[in-house]
Amino acid sequence: MLRAKPILGRIFLASEAQDHAQTVVLSQEFWKRELSSDPNVLGKTVIIEGVVSTVVGVMRPHFLPFYGGRIDLWIPINPASSRYAARIDHWLMPLRE
Repeated sequence: MLRAKPILGRIFLASEAQDHAQTVVLSQEFWKRELSSDPNVLGKTVIIEGVVSTVVGVMRPHFLPFYGGRIDLWIPINPASSRYAARIDHWLMPLRE
């Protein structure tokens, strides 16, 4: 939809929005700052809020939300999942390229 192109790897597949395992795309800034630009980061796993998460991509520099806050990573969302069903949540923000 946004035609976002990571500098490493890929963006999400529709089948990857799950409750027990998921994929993540890292920001270039996080990859550089926290992982020393590790070229072997793709396929590594981390635990995010109790969910096993596999790194599938690194987004190009300065891909930020409209409100300008720092983003370290993106996860796919499944709106049918109970993890995202609370109507009081206002965490989903549109992105600009």
